[in-house]
Amino acid sequence: MTSRVERVSRIVSAWKDQLHHLEGSAVEHFRAQDLEKIGRLVEKKRALERRIDRVETFVEARKGE
Repeated sequence: MTSRVERVSRIVSAWKDQLHHLEGSAVEHFRAQDLEKIGRLVEKKRALERRIDRVETFVEARKGE
């Protein structure tokens, strides 16, 4: 089980890196006033945040077992 938790933790870490990249892209598009791209990035960011939250909750529950 520990190796599974470690793999999931690495995946979540990669998702957080991706989230950071999305935030940087949103700033660039904001400066360019590209509202359509900003909207798409915000939706991707929210979906990624929800995924991270669900997986982190799952991992915490597994650690308690």
